[in-house]
Amino acid sequence: MNDAVERPSEGELASLKRMVFAAQLTVFAVVLLFVTGDAPVSTVGSLVLVVLSLGWSLAELRG
Repeated sequence: MNDAVERPSEGELASLKRMVFAAQLTVFAVVLLFVTGDAPVSTVGSLVLVVLSLGWSLAELRG
């Protein structure tokens, strides 16, 4: 049995790459948040980065 596998379109592939990048950015921001500890500027910056990257991921999921 040789079933044909449908390849994703270029747009779907680009969207998937952006979602993966946003997920990596979110993980990086969360790790940065825990590593910086009590530094208020770094904490606020990390939280902003987390919110922006999560918003970006949700926007990609919605299309």
